[in-house]
Amino acid sequence: EQWVALMLKNKEEAQLCVEIAEGSNQKIADVVDRVQKVADVANQIATATEQQSVTSVTINEYVIDVQQAIERTWQQTDIVTDEMLMLSASVDNITNVASTFVPQVNSKNAQISCAMQADCLITSTCEPQVEVITGKH
Repeated sequence: EQWVALMLKNKEEAQLCVEIAEGSNQKIADVVDRVQKVADVANQIATATEQQSVTSVTINEYVIDVQQAIERTWQQTDIVTDEMLMLSASVDNITNVASTFVPQVNSKNAQISCAMQADCLITSTCEPQVEVITGKH
């Protein structure tokens, strides 16, 4: 009978070990499942980070393009400003040259009236008519 009792006790302990082992296996399976979920999330984060990096590079390229366009615009603005200054100087020079063809009157009591003939706009051949008017003051 002792042997039977000892065998029953050993059987119960073996059964308890089996139950503990099955519980441990279940816990290990839960841990493996959770580790897999963490790995999946880590992969999603890595993918999102890579996409964000690509997007950042693209945005940076656009910013560089905008900066270069602004620099070109400023260069063109400088060129236009220089050309406008040259044009202004040319207009001043032309005005000075043209003023040498306008008759000058030195008399205080004289006025010059330049009248163009009616066909001046049509034929472009008009000659100024100078009329000196004197007045008494």
